[in-house]
Amino acid sequence: MFGFVNVADYRSFCFRGEGGANYVISARSKKSGERIVWRLAKHRKSGHISIKPKCHITNAYMENLIAPLVPSEFLIKPKIVFLPIQHVHHLAKLPWLRCNQKIESFEELTVANAVGWRSALPGTDVEIAMQENIRCVAALQMPDATCIPQRGELSDALGPTITVELKPKQGFFQMHEGVDVPFCNNCVMQIQKVNSAGTFSAMYDFCPLDLYSGNETRMRAALQSLMLNPHRNLRVFIDGDTVHSDEDPKSRAILDELLFPDHSGNVDTLSDALCRILLAASDPSDTMPSNSVPLSSVLGYLLKAQRLDPLGIVAAHEIFQNLTYAEQRRLHDKTRLLYPRSDAESFLNPNKQDPMALLERYLFAATLKDCSLMITLCQVPNTESGPNTVKVPSPVSPNVELNFAYSVKVVDLDPKTPKNLVNGYTRYMEGVQIIRNNPHIHRPCVPPSITS
Repeated sequence: MFGFVNVADYRSFCFRGEGGANYVISARSKKSGERIVWRLAKHRKSGHISIKPKCHITNAYMENLIAPLVPSEFLIKPKIVFLPIQHVHHLAKLPWLRCNQKIESFEELTVANAVGWRSALPGTDVEIAMQENIRCVAALQMPDATCIPQRGELSDALGPTITVELKPKQGFFQMHEGVDVPFCNNCVMQIQKVNSAGTFSAMYDFCPLDLYSGNETRMRAALQSLMLNPHRNLRVFIDGDTVHSDEDPKSRAILDELLFPDHSGNVDTLSDALCRILLAASDPSDTMPSNSVPLSSVLGYLLKAQRLDPLGIVAAHEIFQNLTYAEQRRLHDKTRLLYPRSDAESFLNPNKQDPMALLERYLFAATLKDCSLMITLCQVPNTESGPNTVKVPSPVSPNVELNFAYSVKVVDLDPKTPKNLVNGYTRYMEGVQIIRNNPHIHRPCVPPSITS
């Protein structure tokens, strides 16, 4: 579905976030009141907004490869829209405003001194686009995941709308030839970021293996560790505004007050609700396997897709380095992902064992290892019930339960490239060496005997 955007039809513009592949801008429709986001692709080298994004490839990738493996209830269906390039230039000023600042009218963005001169789509890029007769920029438009779909403003809400953006990462331990450290991929990478890259000042206690364990005690501990030290794995929004992140972490007491201003709950209440939401099975007959999450839970679907990786990062890097130049270029070319949906099964066929097929499955699984979950919930009366509600014990009133309406969406499903593999391998092996030099640097993810 395609459409041209009239920016004048929107108001209350704000910057929602930035990933490795996109800038995300949010706005509210003047007509419907719905809040949407535009995902504007980033140029790989400059980091500016791309004037030639491949939105059709990302859209086809989600429809033809992701959708057959992840149920529609967990996906946000995007549509491709086109925004005038001059309008994008002004919208691209939003990332440099202070956190949560909303610009009510688009005209305010066009006044340079009001918001500063800096733009993620500089005027020089606009000039180049004009010379190439490019007048619009394509973007993916979708509902803003900090709102609960089909529930409007929740007139029966008993508190604010809370959204937790969670990066669950790889949920299983993967052996790598020549690597004997008892740490999962995520923890190796985080140790490297703390001890070499300097990205974070301290290591956190979050481990994806705890989150995917299916054990509520371990899951709760994993979530609470992120509440204490989010790194880039967690952000908390309240009514669409970021209130807790690695860039601006809040103390436990402040976060309790923001989440539950009526003091009916606290951070532990939120962690309990998140555990039950993540364990919720969409198939009523689904039983929880040992040491894992239900197969039809959102984490169960992610885990199944992640396990399509037949290699792991070390073997994948070795195979990629042994490809011919032409084969490597082929993997860099995202147009290869424009498969018809009928060919998706063939694309991911586990019986195909040639190097290109193995790497295709590795890169596909990498998308599901690096996606995010947008979990939005709001307290509602206990009389409400249904598949998208969850009850948790009240921390202040014995024998009372708090009831939450919720929505879970999987986002950040951009296809990965060999560049992600090469860069990730370098950081991974650096992290492995740090651990070998400091065996007690952090608690192991698995017993050391597993890797010996």
